[in-house]
Amino acid sequence: MSPESRRPEPPQHPEPGREASRRGTGRRPRADGRRTYERLVAVARTSFEEQGPGASLDGIARRAGVANATLYRHFPTRTDLLVAVFADEIDELLRSGEESARDRSPLAGLRQWLLRYADHVASKQELSKALDGDDGRSASALVAQWRDSVRTVAARLLRRAQESGTVRPDIDAADILTVAGGIAVTAGSGEQRERLLGMFVDGLRPHP
Repeated sequence: MSPESRRPEPPQHPEPGREASRRGTGRRPRADGRRTYERLVAVARTSFEEQGPGASLDGIARRAGVANATLYRHFPTRTDLLVAVFADEIDELLRSGEESARDRSPLAGLRQWLLRYADHVASKQELSKALDGDDGRSASALVAQWRDSVRTVAARLLRRAQESGTVRPDIDAADILTVAGGIAVTAGSGEQRERLLGMFVDGLRPHP
């Protein structure tokens, strides 16, 4: 069994300063724990992007400046860490949909968000495949929930564009996500991906 395949035991004797803080209000340990969690997710995200979903967990802990036991306390398995990174990405994607609807015209907002979605799909193909777990666990329920959330945002942006008269009424959210996803996995570069998305969105306009 490799060091990364098992969960190390947490330290039995906490540092005096940390123990004292636990006897206080309780707010500091919670805030510190949240910051550590967020730092681990950020570092793991970068490591997975650079090295793939098989990036060393020990290396991620070192890069984040924490002990192995700390990483495993937050993320007992690699799948847990993969899920956290992917969930962070999905949250950003959903927030970008809200921003597009608030800050852009209907068609421009739809175009901007579809490009963000295509970028997400293109960069997270390996991570998405790895979510079926290196320890035999399945994240299929979570993936299905995320897809529903993404489809809801896509439908909202599409409906907004249709109600403005800038997109044909015979298009649905599944259509635009399917095409955008196809472009994401076949485009040879980010520039081509953006160009193809632009051509696709232009084709959504009502016929003369």
